[in-house]
Amino acid sequence: MVKQTAKFSFMEEWKEYKLGDISNMKYGKLPPKQNKGSYPIWSGYRNAGFATTYNCRKGTIIVVARGVGGTGDVKISSEDCFLTNLSIAVELDNKICEPLYFYYKYKLSNLRYLDTGSAQSQITIDDLKRLSLKLPSLQTQKCIAGILSSLDSKIELNRRINDNLIPPYYA
Repeated sequence: MVKQTAKFSFMEEWKEYKLGDISNMKYGKLPPKQNKGSYPIWSGYRNAGFATTYNCRKGTIIVVARGVGGTGDVKISSEDCFLTNLSIAVELDNKICEPLYFYYKYKLSNLRYLDTGSAQSQITIDDLKRLSLKLPSLQTQKCIAGILSSLDSKIELNRRINDNLIPPYYA
């Protein structure tokens, strides 16, 4: 059995892009009144029911665009879903930017600094289009995202194990 290792260099030249040049973006929609489908209605903050149709594919970057307390948060859809008007779907050109890499890049630092709202916090598609980001090669992005994803999986597994070890009366 041959073990494959990823080859990348941190000395490689990173290229600068405007997010608007390497993605398509769209606002979510008002959710349907009938919530009896199988696709989660995702506000960016929480699941708000189920729709019979979807407008956001699995693996799409989601930026919380407005609302209380999470504007600028970056998420990644774990399944096909119906995205509400509180968020923006960012479909990256996956030949230039690995969505999981983008997600990890902005997961903690978020995009709140793009907020242009005065009375209510909000981020617009025009704000996102102007976002400048430097990216390593696609191969390096995939390698970094793979490592971080593996760590997240291990942390989640450990959390589940620990949850089963703690007696309920101590929780």
